[in-house]
Amino acid sequence: GGPSNARKGDPNDVTKLVETQLIIGQGRPERGAASPKYTLVMFGDYECASCGAAQSIVAEVLKTHPDVRFIFRHATMSTDHQFARIASRAAEAARLQGKFWEVHDLLYANQEEWTRDTDPRMGLMAIAEAAGCERKQFRSDMETRDTELDAIVTADQDAAFSCSVTSTPSFFLITGQRTWAAIGPVGLKRLRDDPKYWE
Repeated sequence: GGPSNARKGDPNDVTKLVETQLIIGQGRPERGAASPKYTLVMFGDYECASCGAAQSIVAEVLKTHPDVRFIFRHATMSTDHQFARIASRAAEAARLQGKFWEVHDLLYANQEEWTRDTDPRMGLMAIAEAAGCERKQFRSDMETRDTELDAIVTADQDAAFSCSVTSTPSFFLITGQRTWAAIGPVGLKRLRDDPKYWE
């Protein structure tokens, strides 16, 4: 239909506006279908409450659409989230041990705990351990490879800006025919619930 029946929060068709490869990036963490028909990309911030709220919706999308692969990219753009970047580095440090998704899930599930401290490092260490990371290795990677880990976060961030992402969470659903952009848990629910986005 035309813009007359569009609601605030409805996904937008950005097929001609954003390069698919720019959204997907290179070698970013993924879960879901191994040979996907659809790709769902989230640009998110570990300290952002609505990113946390969107996690259960992402899980539902992956359950109802077994042909979707999900990719997470860092977009730590809010100036009031002072710990978002170190949390992203922690997820990338965990990824070096093959534990990215375990730490990703725990960062969102325990958002209120680790963001409450004046120094999040203890909380992030506890999350890494709970996720099954080797403690010494994790600590050493966080300390000695922080520039390298931060460069990964910055690259995602640059991609987010190039894709016109201005708030988190921002989602892109790539169907092969079209690319849809959706903002926030509301936008993701609209994507999930309306078959027209999956044509």
